[in-house]
Parts: sequence; structure tokens; C-alpha cells
Amino acid sequence: MASKKSRLDLLLRVRYLNPIPQPPFPPKLFNLSTNVNRLGEPSYLDDLVSSTPLPMLVDSEMGMPVDLNVYERVWNGNDEELGLAETQDLAAEDLALIAPFEDVKPQINGSGSAAGSTDVTWMRNSALFTRKAVSGSKSLTAIAKDEEVDASTAAQIMSIEQTFSEFDSQDVTQLKHPDPKRSRLRVVEQYEILPEDEAWSNSYIMMRYPERPTASTSANPHAEASSSRLNRAVLRPVMEDDQQIMQFLLPEEDTLPRLEHSFVDPIGNESYEQMKELTMNDPNDPQIDSVFPSALYDQIRTYEVVSQTRPQKEVLITIVEAGDPAKAQGAYYKEIGTRAQLRKTRAKRQGEGDETQEPLWDKSRVGFRHPHEDLISQRATAQAMVSDPGWIEAQLRGLGDGDNEAVGQGEAIKEDD
Repeated sequence: MASKKSRLDLLLRVRYLNPIPQPPFPPKLFNLSTNVNRLGEPSYLDDLVSSTPLPMLVDSEMGMPVDLNVYERVWNGNDEELGLAETQDLAAEDLALIAPFEDVKPQINGSGSAAGSTDVTWMRNSALFTRKAVSGSKSLTAIAKDEEVDASTAAQIMSIEQTFSEFDSQDVTQLKHPDPKRSRLRVVEQYEILPEDEAWSNSYIMMRYPERPTASTSANPHAEASSSRLNRAVLRPVMEDDQQIMQFLLPEEDTLPRLEHSFVDPIGNESYEQMKELTMNDPNDPQIDSVFPSALYDQIRTYEVVSQTRPQKEVLITIVEAGDPAKAQGAYYKEIGTRAQLRKTRAKRQGEGDETQEPLWDKSRVGFRHPHEDLISQRATAQAMVSDPGWIEAQLRGLGDGDNEAVGQGEAIKEDD
């Protein structure tokens, strides 16, 4: 469909006229006496002229056209008959004329300073030339960095170990805080940074709540929860309408002692099977508490997972001071796998919504049991990454089809004798 362009005329209307009247008297000319000694000589401008570059337009032949058509022998390859001497004696001032063109530095009005790439007139914007200079320096830096880098696993391990050796040679008392405002701070004590082998097999998620979690519900909006209950809260992930939500459950206050007893004395496999059988027959059977010491949890609300990202800087740090009989002094770290942003949603009752989705829990029973053999094997495999000294060498042998990949890479990993 063709569109018709409209044309609007600009209308200018003068509402008030303000004509300038003629002067009431004719102009006058004054004769002022001038002293000739006040005038300057042309020689005063010699320095200004010599410092001002003269714009020149030069053609491709540098202003000296050479017509080779008059020399017939140039085109038949017989240039010996031209009479060109191979060696000629030149004067010292003429040697610069036979130098390569790129090596000759142009002179401006007899001065030896060459005109740089940024010598432009003062009315030009210098931002364009600054960007060109920066881009040129970046390209040179990129070319300098374009060198071979050994990205093998053994070479990476060796480079990491080298960073520790550089800091071992420094005096920690001379280290300063990187922040200039805190440069007065000094190192008082140093800790070894080690991986947390006991928690290495665990998966940690950092949750960000829209507000401080409490026990308030729609039925009781002013309910409060003690710190003991909040510290033992449970988050249960559930998929609902293709959206991941988190059930927030808190234990009942009077059942917390049983939870502490279950943590100190977990049940075995036989008690676990007996508890499962009693629960399937009657979840409210009072005999369950005697077989399985546990705490009753109530659903408080549900949270919707707004976003999930992998943190880049956040890690879990545990500081162990000197004198701890269980562990040596040091700072033990464990990476955080996921960071999630939560948003409060309306709590739903059991069976509400789509029946095909996983049902929500109104109540739950939580206790502790001894881990089974498969779980123990999985945790031992994960802990071997940081506790077994031969784990790295075994991985390198697996990548190299049984050969040590570190051989020929500076002996980052030495072979056993």
C-alpha cells in the first residue's frame, strides 16, 4: 500500500515591527597621528613562518615525473647499453637521496623534527586520531601476545604450583593491603588455604530471599520462629507447571530435641526398613517415634525460583584455629555450585493444581540414618579429588592412554620409581 507524503509549508508571520531609525547625524572621520616607530618589521614574523608547516600536494611521482619511453633498451631487457655505472661517487649531502623512501624523515622548513601522525590543524577533533593510536597499539599488543601457549593439563598444574613458590619466598610481614585506604594494615597471621575434603562431596546452593524467612503464613501472618527452627529449615525443590519452586518447611519447636538425638545417634538399616513399613501402613502411628527419632516439619510457604546462575567469586570458607584436635589450622574452602534468586508465591494445599505434578507436602518427618554403601562409595570418590595425592596422576594417565602426560612438560608430575 503506497503512502502519500504530506508537505507542510513553513509560515513566518511578523507580528511586531521594530525598524532601526537612521542616525541623527552623519558619520565623522577622525585623523589620528601614528608613530612609525610603533610599527614592527617583517623579520619579527620569521619564527612564526618557520614553525608553521606548509600544506603541500604531491602526486604519485613526488613531483618528478620520469618518462621511460624514451629509453628503448629498458623494455627489451638489455639495460647494459644504457651506460649506468654500478658504482658512483656521491657527495655526503646526496647520500640521503638514495636511501629507501620509508627511512627518510621529512623535514619541515629546514628543521630536523618529522611531522607525526597526529600533526593536524587545530580545528580538527583529536578524538579520531586518539582512537586510531589506541587501536594501533592494541593490534601490536595482540600480535605480541600471539605466541604458543602450552594448554596441557600438566602445564597448567605446573604454572599453578609456580605461583605458590613465588609467594613462599616473600616476607609476609612486608605485605600491604591492596586498597590504598587500608595500606596501614599488615599481616598478623597466615593460614594455609586447603580444600574442605569432608564437604567436597556436598553440593551447596546460595539462596537469596526477598525478605527474612519467618514462620508467618496466610492464616497466621504474625507468627515468629526461633533461631533454632530457622537454622534447621528444609527447602524441597518441586516442579510445578514447568516452573521450579521451593517448599519452605520449618520443624515444630517441641520436636527439636528428637532431631538432635537423631543426629547424635542415627538409626541403622534395620530400623530404617521398619520405619518405612510403619509409615506405609499408618503415617501417624505413634510407634514411629520410638523406632525413628525425628522432628515433624510443617510447610510454611513456597518460593518461586526466579533465576539460577553459577557464582564466580563466592566460595564457602571454614576457618580452623590452632589447637583444634580434629583438623590442622587453616582456611578450608568449598565452591558453591549454584546461586538462586527466590520470590514468594502463594502456598498451595495438597492436591491443588495439576494432578500430574509432584504433590506438595503439608507435613514431613525428618531424621538421620547411617549412609548406605553406595553413598559412602560416591562420597569417597569425590573426596579423593582433594585427599588422594595420586588422584591427579591417575587422571593424567587416563587422559594419556596410560602414559604420564607430564613427561616432556617440565616434569610437572614425576613418575614413581
